[in-house]
Amino acid sequence: MKRAFLRAIMTRRAVIKLRWRATLEQAPLYTPLASPALLAYMMDRTLDELILATTYPKVPENHSSRHDSLITSKSCSTCGLNPYIGYFLAGEDALVSAVRTIEVSPALSENELLGSEIELLFAFRVIAHREVNDFCEICWIEHPAASFEEPSTLPRSCPFKAMVAEMKAP
Repeated sequence: MKRAFLRAIMTRRAVIKLRWRATLEQAPLYTPLASPALLAYMMDRTLDELILATTYPKVPENHSSRHDSLITSKSCSTCGLNPYIGYFLAGEDALVSAVRTIEVSPALSENELLGSEIELLFAFRVIAHREVNDFCEICWIEHPAASFEEPSTLPRSCPFKAMVAEMKAP
């Protein structure tokens, strides 16, 4: 990733956080943990981790083991109660908006800009999937639809927990 791109992203950090927070405030709340006021405290840590991940990318020690770059749609929560899902979708929206304001320059060609954007978003998605999955692993809600009194579009059972149970079965 080009340093000129990282500098441009870092100079837009405040704007990214403002857009991120605004997007979170417009989203519906399905759980108190998804409160924008609570999630806003995580933005600096997430952005710091993103900059570190793009500046010093990890090289997997053992290619046969599971590592952070393994991303599948099956590994994501679909119950709708994980507060990190909306948090990271809003963050990605804010990052894309910030990237769209970066102009081509002698230090950053159009191809380098596009390549750097791809690397940035991939690193962000790796962080997002890890955090979403980590939250799902500690979640105690087995039956999301039973958590609401009114009819819900939430699944009857948590698909993440069902997938983990299948993986553990002999």
